[in-house]
Formats: sequence, C-alpha cells, structure tokens
Amino acid sequence: MSSPEATVRSPKREVGGFRGDVLRLATGTGIGQLIGILAAPIVTRLFSPEAYGVAALFASMTAILGVLACARYELAIVLPDEDSEAANLFWLSGMCATAFALLSCVAVWLGGPLIVTWINAPQLSPYLWILPLAIFLRGLFAALNYWNTRTGHFARLSFAEITSRVFGTSAVLGAGFAGHTTGGAMIAASVGGSALATTVLGGQIFREDGRFLLKSFDRRKIVAGIKRYRKFPMYSSWSGLINIASWQLPILLLGIFFSPAIVGFYALGFRILQMPMSLIGRAIGKVFHQRAAQANLRGDLEPLVRNLLRTLVIVGLAPISALAVIGEDLFSLVFGPTWSQAGIYTQILSPWAFVWFVSSPLSTLFGVLNKQAQGLRLQITIFVSRLISLGIGAYYENVILALALFSVTGILVYGNLVYQIVRLSRVKLRHLLDTSLKRAITLSLALFSILVAGKVFLSSPSLLLCLGFLLTTAYYFFVRKDLAIASAADPAS
Repeated sequence: MSSPEATVRSPKREVGGFRGDVLRLATGTGIGQLIGILAAPIVTRLFSPEAYGVAALFASMTAILGVLACARYELAIVLPDEDSEAANLFWLSGMCATAFALLSCVAVWLGGPLIVTWINAPQLSPYLWILPLAIFLRGLFAALNYWNTRTGHFARLSFAEITSRVFGTSAVLGAGFAGHTTGGAMIAASVGGSALATTVLGGQIFREDGRFLLKSFDRRKIVAGIKRYRKFPMYSSWSGLINIASWQLPILLLGIFFSPAIVGFYALGFRILQMPMSLIGRAIGKVFHQRAAQANLRGDLEPLVRNLLRTLVIVGLAPISALAVIGEDLFSLVFGPTWSQAGIYTQILSPWAFVWFVSSPLSTLFGVLNKQAQGLRLQITIFVSRLISLGIGAYYENVILALALFSVTGILVYGNLVYQIVRLSRVKLRHLLDTSLKRAITLSLALFSILVAGKVFLSSPSLLLCLGFLLTTAYYFFVRKDLAIASAADPAS
C-alpha cells in the first residue's frame, strides 16, 4: 500500500531568507499595530479604564486556559522530518483543543459565579459563557499557526493579523459610538476578531494543504505522536501554563487586590509597551523557531543564536530608552489626561520589557534542544518572583511598589534565561560585544540623556514627544548597516 506522500503532493514550502521572513511577518504585525495605535486615542475616550480592565481580565483567563488547549503538541509540529508525522500532530492538536473547550464549558456552567467573585469582577458574569469559544479559537489558531510556520508561508499570518485587527478595531469603535461602552463590547469584538483570523488562516492552509492533511490522517501515527512527543504535555504544558500565568498574574492580582480601573491602566500601559517590542519580536520568534530546528539538525545553531541576540539588543534599545523617559507625557497627550497613570506604569516596566524582548524569541530553544525540564524550572522561578513582588505591593496597598518590584525581579530572572540559552547554544559572550553593539549602546545612552534633559527644560509635552521620535529615528538610521550585516550573517539566509 502506498504512503500518503506517494499519492498526495506534499505541502509546498515557501523558502526565504531570515530577514525576508521576518519582514513579511513584521509587515502584518506592523499594520495591525498601526491600526490599533490610530484607534487607541479614540477608544480610550469612549471606554473607561474600568471597562478596559474587565476586557483585560477576560483576555487574561482566555490566555491562561488557552495555552493548555492543545496540550502543547502544537509546538512539536515543526520538528518531524516527515510531513505526514507533522500532519498527524496537527490533527492531535485540534482534537485536544476541542476536548479542552468542552471541559471548559462544564467548568463555566458549574463554577461561573465562584470565578467572577474570586477575581473581583462581577461585571464579567454575563460574558463568561463566551470563554469556552475563545479558548477553542486560541487552540485551533495555535495549531494552524505552527503548521504554517513549518511550511514557511509567513505572509499568511500577516494577512490573518491584519484582517483580525481591522475587524476587532472596527467593532470596538462601532460599539463605542453606538453607546455600548462596556467591557462586554470589547470582549465580543476581540473574540470576533480571533474567529475571523482563525477562519482566514485555516482557509488559506486548507486550500493548499487540505488534501495532504486529510490523506495523512492516521490514528496509529497520532498515537505514536502522543508517545514520541510526550515531553511536551509533561513539561512544556506546565512551562507554558506557568509562563502565561506569570504574564497574566499582574492583571489578576491587580483586579483582586485593587480594582478593575487599576487593571485598565496596567493593561493599556502594557499593551503600548509591547507594541514596539512585539512588532519585530513576534515575527523574529516565529521565524527563529523554524530556523533553529533546522540549524540544530545541521549542527550550526551557535552563529544563528549569536546574530539573533545581537540583533535583538540593537533593535530594542532605542524605543525602550525613549519610553522610560516620556511614558507619562505620551499617554497623557495621546490617550487623554485620565490615562496618565498608565504612562507611569510604562516607565516603571520599560527596563524589564527590554530584557524580556531579548529573551522571548530565544526561549523557543528549550523545546528545540529537548530541554523542556530546564525551561520549566525557569518558568517556575519567573512565576514565583512575580507572585512575591506583586504580593508585597498588595500587602502595602501600593501599586507603584508592586510594579517596581515586578520590573526588578523580571530583569534578574529573564537575564538568567538569556544566559542559560547562550550557554546551551555555546555562544561566547565575548563574541557578542562587537563594534556594532557598542555603537548601539552608546547611541541609546545619548538618546536617553537628551530626553532626560528635554523633560527638564521643555515645558511642552508635544515638543518632548517630537524630540523622542526624531532621536529614535536617528538611532535606527545610524544602526541600519549593523542590522543588515547581522541579518546577512544568518546561515539559513
């Protein structure tokens, strides 16, 4: 009997250089972020911090539970040599997502009132029934995403990102102008955007790879995949859960110990803080995961990690340095004086955000190198450090103290994560600090110093923001050749 590969065409791969694939992903992310940025000043004037906080709490629960939806088998889709084995991992991921969504229906039905009481958000009660659908969509999108990453069609993700953001933003604005300025309206818009993104990406994949995926379905291979990649649910599921719980811990604890309004300030501040980082960081992470799996098989992982680490540092220094100085002025001017507190939160968290940005794409190496247990230990450390930091702030009823401790411990723990990755990939630290990196550090220090002086001597927030924009643009102009050289040095390009 012939194999599926002999009778059905294997998935068509799109082969490109590292820089080109990152650019394709970053374009979609960038347009999506631009849509969000342009709409945010209107949204923040239509919706209160409390409404924003209620939507953030729902998103937090979706994120925590959604990471378990596929039992982390979606991470294994990029690893097998045979496409048929990867296809059955895709089906396994979809089955797990369906089963987990059904279980969450039972949990919401039985424990809904207890959940909203525990997180101090009774406003969520009418919308909790949407949670199982949101979890299912998150799991299914993750499976589609990793199949798409395996085949290298990164432009598909860009299109899905743009479509989702356009729909979600339009729905939020439409609800706001119609007078429905509640957290529920923001929740419905977000879930609708997720559904559209999943449909768009799934439609593109099944149009080209549908026959192969259907013909490759094999119960025996699914069972074999469960056994072969059992470390993913055993270790990566816990690692992923602890990781996402760590991310969502501030939202949950700020809601429990303070108020939905404080959650809203934090959620907006964190979102804006992520924008300049995730624009490039998410795209790099997706492409790097694929390249790292291939490079590890070839035995040339070290130069890929070294060049990526240098690139991440150079890219992240300028925007974080600027936000650390002008965060409060930025939020007050752009989003309205009501949101100036969110800008202060951003300034406090910006040093940690830089270290996180550098470590985030690299963390996928724990799975590639089969070091899931080590990754789990690091995620436990991150979770405990955040719990202690936020707990101390809650004990003293001081949100500024809580976020300051969160930032300091985050710098230490994520710095250790970068060190562990560097050690595992055999990168020599002395090889990282070359002329390009020294130049980037010098320029970012100059940018920071000039903005501090501008904050002291410039009376107009508008002038200060213009100065920050010009300095950041000048920084990237001077480091553009260094970034091009680092990308060209990628062995997979």
